[in-house]
Amino acid sequence: MAMAFDKFQKLDSFLKLEPGWDSYGAPAISRKALFAAQNIMFHLLTNAPSFIGPTSHGGVHLEWNHGGYSIEIEIGPNGKISEACFFDD
Repeated sequence: MAMAFDKFQKLDSFLKLEPGWDSYGAPAISRKALFAAQNIMFHLLTNAPSFIGPTSHGGVHLEWNHGGYSIEIEIGPNGKISEACFFDD
């Protein structure tokens, strides 16, 4: 459970990212994207994402890797899923 809490704290830290945080002019991470990411993580709490990160478009990227499978979800700055991928090793 502590690992999941750390991931939620990391998401919260994205609120501190200012425009241009990636040195290429990326906008600040939107609250809608963070809220959507938090909702997805809450519902998938039994298997916390193995990776979370900001995107250069002001959104959030989430990845789950388990037993040779990988799920990747990108949430746009509008809070909607803009991309979802499933990979089978």
